[in-house]
Amino acid sequence: MAELGTPFSPGQRNYPHLPPDLSQQISQIPATSDGGLTYRPCAVSLHNGAGVDCAYVVEANAYIRMWGVWPDQDKGKREIKIQDVVCVRESPFRLPAELAQVLYNAGESGMGYVVFEIEYRNGSRSGHASGNAVDFVRLADGKTTADVVAVHPHEGRNRQLLEAPEYSWCLYGIG
Repeated sequence: MAELGTPFSPGQRNYPHLPPDLSQQISQIPATSDGGLTYRPCAVSLHNGAGVDCAYVVEANAYIRMWGVWPDQDKGKREIKIQDVVCVRESPFRLPAELAQVLYNAGESGMGYVVFEIEYRNGSRSGHASGNAVDFVRLADGKTTADVVAVHPHEGRNRQLLEAPEYSWCLYGIG
C-alpha cells in the first residue's frame, strides 16, 4: 500500500502473447476504439469449460495507458487470463461496432459514465447507462442486437436506465 502522498504507479507487466489461433479469431471481431485503445468485445470460452459472454480482449500496454490501473488493482474490474481462453467469438450482448463507435466518439456524458438511448427497428427506445466502455448492453425485453438501428448519445437521462452487464478484461502482450 502506498504511503500518504506517494503517487500510485501501476508498474510494468508482461502479459503472454496471443496464440496464433486466438489472434486469428480475434481479428474476426469488429473493433471499436477510444483514446488509442482498440477494443475487441467478445464472448470467450475457457479451458475449464466455462463461458464468459462479455469480455474485452485488448493489448495490455494500450490498456494501461488508457485506464491507468491494471484490472486486478481495481475492485470494480474483472480479469480473465488470456492463457485460460480457448475460443473467442461474437458476444450476443454487444452493440453493433459502428453504433458503439458513435458513443465512443461522443465522449462521456459525465465524469466516468455514458448515458444514451438505443433506438429499435420498431421506433421504440430504451435508456442506458454505462461506464466508459460502452460495447456491452442489456436490451429492452424481447429485443436483440439485430433490432438495434441507432444510438443517441447523452439522451435518456429522464427515463429508467438499463445498466450495462458485467464484463471482464482479457489482456495480452505484444512485441
